[in-house]
Amino acid sequence: MAMPWEQEEQKPAEEKPVPQPQEDKKPMTISQTLIKKLIDKNQEDVECCPFQIYHQFFAPKKLRSMPTIPMRYGSYGESLMLGANATDEEYTMPSLLNGKKPIDMQRVESQALELWPIHQTKLGISIVKNMNTQVPIYVQYGAFVIRGVLDLFPTPIFLDGELKFAVVDIKFTGDVDSTHGDYCWGKPEWMDHIQADLYSWMLGTIDVDFCKKMDKEFDVRVGYDTIFTPTVKKLLKEKKFTFVYCILGYKKQDLKNQFLVVERNFWNAADKMLKDKELSERLRKTIARIGYLNSIKWKPNPHYSRCQSCPVAKTFGGPCEYEKQTRTL
Repeated sequence: MAMPWEQEEQKPAEEKPVPQPQEDKKPMTISQTLIKKLIDKNQEDVECCPFQIYHQFFAPKKLRSMPTIPMRYGSYGESLMLGANATDEEYTMPSLLNGKKPIDMQRVESQALELWPIHQTKLGISIVKNMNTQVPIYVQYGAFVIRGVLDLFPTPIFLDGELKFAVVDIKFTGDVDSTHGDYCWGKPEWMDHIQADLYSWMLGTIDVDFCKKMDKEFDVRVGYDTIFTPTVKKLLKEKKFTFVYCILGYKKQDLKNQFLVVERNFWNAADKMLKDKELSERLRKTIARIGYLNSIKWKPNPHYSRCQSCPVAKTFGGPCEYEKQTRTL
């Protein structure tokens, strides 16, 4: 069976499966998730499947990735703490066949409902559910739009003996002391902090009126002027804010020692100029990569590691049959 990208184009309009951003059309949106899928923290191209990227980020009807078990636990814990998660929906978890909750689920609930209120009080973090939680922000970047979602903003926080103005991002992980993998919170300096740097940069250059234009639903439901008060805008303009991760672990029995606070100060770091240049270069390379993938018409690049749980695969209801060609031993 011939696939859509293998067929000869009949009309000029079909030459590009993804329209280029134009004034009369909705611009392409870039997120920190997309950046990580295309360009890594060392500014190198990430091996990917263009067809998968297209359907997850640019197709008219986007196909969402199937969450892993750790992702599900993270979203569940986040929903308990904030009232919703980054997808702005309530999240539930299934029980075991015997009707009981998995031990990891019980620990996530203990962290979110019992221990987090203690940490929140000690740190002075302010949470007003459905108000300063899951705040979407947008920045125009050439012909593209960069989108981010802030878990908690604005909020005060007590750090290092002083009161600071902050963005707080909630993370659930197996072990806060781990030094392995992409989420080695035991060695945060080894990690990719594109989310913290990108969101900090966006807030430092925010145009509230543009955010209102891009997300009318949030502006009506909450109101960008409610979030970005004159005082908040002044602090953002003066770069007097910081980005803080609050990390909660759920794999260890001693949950009281499974809480970590990591500050990532983009605007006031000693290497601020270097961070700014690295972020600009990563954005430039991401946009260049998008242009290249579009030029090859988002041709599939199947591999078992990408295809086994790909939402674009026909096995999972998507349009791609290439996953049938992948095998593992």
